[in-house]
Amino acid sequence: PLSKEALSSSEGFDAIKLRSSTKPDSYKMILGVGARALQLEEKTVILEDDTLIEFDGLVVATGLRSRALAIPKPKNGIFSLRSFDDLEAIKGALIRAGMRIAIIGAGFIGAELAGTLTNLGHMVTIVAPEEVLMQRPLGNVLGGAIGRHHRERGVELCLGRLPLEIESGSDGFTLYCDDGTIIRADLVIEAIGSIPNVEWMQQNGLDLGNGVLCDETLRFGHGGANFAVGDVARFPNLAFDEVPRRIEHWGIAVDSGRYLGKAMVSLLTSGTIPTSFKPMPA
Repeated sequence: PLSKEALSSSEGFDAIKLRSSTKPDSYKMILGVGARALQLEEKTVILEDDTLIEFDGLVVATGLRSRALAIPKPKNGIFSLRSFDDLEAIKGALIRAGMRIAIIGAGFIGAELAGTLTNLGHMVTIVAPEEVLMQRPLGNVLGGAIGRHHRERGVELCLGRLPLEIESGSDGFTLYCDDGTIIRADLVIEAIGSIPNVEWMQQNGLDLGNGVLCDETLRFGHGGANFAVGDVARFPNLAFDEVPRRIEHWGIAVDSGRYLGKAMVSLLTSGTIPTSFKPMPA
């Protein structure tokens, strides 16, 4: 919702926060402090304030953080969208109508941002090395159709080129691309992908090359009730093949959470998990 409804609305966090029917006294929340280290054999998690938490079952739902362009660019004034704070920062920078906005990236977030910001009256340019909008997740045919729709709505697509440098000045930003194209903008948003938040899990012999490698039940490690869910989980969907993949989609986050709750209870009470996780594309 961050790249669509929330961006175009004046409503605050309460309008998009998750609703829960669970009673607050049935669980304990520790907010404002992250996990620093996992000791899998000892079944403990060490927090950033050195608090030690013991567990019988572990759920890793640490998600992702935005990937940043490794090119010469200003330290300030370039945005990304991953959290509600990111959203508020972007909305705060939209100080007038008709701003020139450069979005770097042709994936889901970049395309959704472009559509929403164009509807809000801004002049949007998408810059990306792919030849087709949303080519990687959707392919040439469907991605091409979405690209034509965006162009018809007024989005400028500068595809097949890569920004090499971004400069800032009194009149905004200047993007220099590898084919010589120069793009000027009042606001720059990076939407070039994400990095799984798994560094705190190192030193446990786990495969963390692209998220947490899990089996078909979302378990990881060598035995135990250790699970990963959502964007950070890399798992095989046996409904299709045995190739482990990370799927960055809200539907997977919802479905994997529902599945995991039942799977963990079953494992801890009976020692078995009756079914594997086989989500179908929505």
